[in-house]
Amino acid sequence: MKKNQKMKRFFSLFMGVCMLCSFVISANASVLGSIDADDTVTLNPESGLRLTDSPADAFAVGYNMSTKATYYYGTSAAVLTENAEDGIIEEGWTPPGMQTADFGDQVDPNAIIGEDGRTLVTDTGSTPHAAICAIYTIFRNLSNPNDEALVLSTGWLISPNAVVTAGHALHTLADGWAVEVYITPGASHWDIGLAPYGRCKATEIVISKQYYESKDEDHDWGLIRMESNLGSLTGYLGFRSYTVGTLTGYDVYTMGYPDDKNPERQKAWNCYQYQSEGVVTADSGASTVSREIQHNMDTYTGNSGGPVMRSATVIAIHRGNRVTTVNGTTTVVNVAVAFTNNMVTFFRAYKNNS
Repeated sequence: MKKNQKMKRFFSLFMGVCMLCSFVISANASVLGSIDADDTVTLNPESGLRLTDSPADAFAVGYNMSTKATYYYGTSAAVLTENAEDGIIEEGWTPPGMQTADFGDQVDPNAIIGEDGRTLVTDTGSTPHAAICAIYTIFRNLSNPNDEALVLSTGWLISPNAVVTAGHALHTLADGWAVEVYITPGASHWDIGLAPYGRCKATEIVISKQYYESKDEDHDWGLIRMESNLGSLTGYLGFRSYTVGTLTGYDVYTMGYPDDKNPERQKAWNCYQYQSEGVVTADSGASTVSREIQHNMDTYTGNSGGPVMRSATVIAIHRGNRVTTVNGTTTVVNVAVAFTNNMVTFFRAYKNNS
């Protein structure tokens, strides 16, 4: 662990029981207790939920990559601000001298209808492209440890050493927690180099309590703590929540590392970054606790975890797509997890513990 980190972690190992962690992130987020150390997937046959006794104020579940300890993160209900009317804003940061990419005031959603509207990013030396991360995750099947898979996904920096991605990029039912996670900010095939800002490993990964326990897709988000402060070179993105039901029609764009555009990824871990533009086509508005939006930007496997941005601020985390068939008609929509006030509060606490 780096000396400049403010977090203090204390671990106690009990015989026959998994590791118990106790440390404080901030006044409103702390580790509450441990779960099974080997993360055995045990499901209730009736409810399909994990057989875990989660504390009432648990908000997320963390996993230490070195100790293999699994633990709950809690956020005090007293400090959550889910009822904030206009949402919460957390600002990003751009290094002095780094240029900002010009996207114009509006985007053309019609460019992505029909033909593939994704655009190759040839320069990841500007913001926000530098802060977009290619994430390589190695999973090992729980029932067959010899079965390993290398998975490509997308993430984005929110502090010098904290990255946001999708929950399914870090934990699956078949594999449990990822065994290794590698992060490359601004990954590019171009003349500035494959890893212009460096590449490092994760020391900790975090997912929502709901996604850990039941794979609830409305809570499909993840956080990564990196071993190096690469975000000090790239800058990091701001994020915010909005009033429920108000996002429909907003112009948005996303960037990431789609699998179909990176066919050589498993050979050389090379990546091309692509950008797509569109609009928010639906805002569920069903709940302030979990919230889904739909968009029409072109994406593919590998884009999971990428930012859905309005202007220079992230408003949601791309999750994937949903296929529905009604009366013989099949519809495919892209979906993302929109930021709630509680998410912004927790992410802020996590990033500030850099």
